[in-house]
Amino acid sequence: MCGIVGFVGHGPLSDAEIAQARRMRDGLAHRGPDGAGEWFDKEKGLYLGHRRLSIVDLSDASAQPMAADGLVASFNGEIYNYVELRDELAGECAFRTSGDTEVLLAAWHKWGTAALDRFDGMFALSLFDGAKLWIATDPFGEKPLYWATTQRGCWFASEAGVLIRELSLRFAPTHDEVATFLALGFLPAPATGTAAIHEFPAASHAILTPTGPIEQKRYWTPPAAQAGSAPEKPLAERDLDDIGAVLLTSLRRRLRADVQVGLFLSAGIDSSLIAALAARELGIRLKTLTVSFPDGADESAAAARIAAHLGLPHRIVDSQDTGEWRA
Repeated sequence: MCGIVGFVGHGPLSDAEIAQARRMRDGLAHRGPDGAGEWFDKEKGLYLGHRRLSIVDLSDASAQPMAADGLVASFNGEIYNYVELRDELAGECAFRTSGDTEVLLAAWHKWGTAALDRFDGMFALSLFDGAKLWIATDPFGEKPLYWATTQRGCWFASEAGVLIRELSLRFAPTHDEVATFLALGFLPAPATGTAAIHEFPAASHAILTPTGPIEQKRYWTPPAAQAGSAPEKPLAERDLDDIGAVLLTSLRRRLRADVQVGLFLSAGIDSSLIAALAARELGIRLKTLTVSFPDGADESAAAARIAAHLGLPHRIVDSQDTGEWRA
């Protein structure tokens, strides 16, 4: 998961701002319990902080923020196709790690913001290129990024809570925001329920300045579809094969890890399909778990039957158990 924080100021960084940034960074320790890092330039008024959850390349060589070729990056998430991108860039870059952060830097060094079109992943990133501080989010906004301005400059973080606490802000949603949340179940970006904090939108990149993002651009938009624009027809065998190939490629990439991978098996179609594809097509027997609830929404029995059918190790976790659970 990981967590990032950062600051770009109107003037040089003060010791108090560095200490404040470190408190924000460590306020995200629950997102990244495996390590903490920072990079700052006092004269330029820049700070990048990172809390790490180690998934790929567990060594300190892949710790963040990471610097290479005049770039410094701190990002939350994962570039799933980093192996393919590393192979493509191998002739131009001598990689020293086996992780995705170094690949991100190499891709940005070669293609700039066009690298975002090549990434298959979920991420919120910050990257300083020696002149500009860039921020960007994945196509679906899976990894959030929030920003807020003060008299001294602009702060950003993976969670709004650390900004609220450190900047002494107040969560006070408007009537429209409450109505939107009740209707949709979430607040669309840039709304956050705190007037001074904004969520950076999905599939976008921008230059972050002390007064906020500028030159913001959306780099991907989902294709438009119109109901009834074409006659319905059943999928042909070839279409089903194509869908299956895409699913397997996606799953294979997302199962890359240097730690043990488990699956939350809810007994729904999505998680059951993933468990079946991993077991039957990729030969990977994922450890699965399901949370049981004391009401009609409990799916634990059905999930246990699916796991047994696939021959997968399975565990049911009681929602009423507040103790620590480990695999």
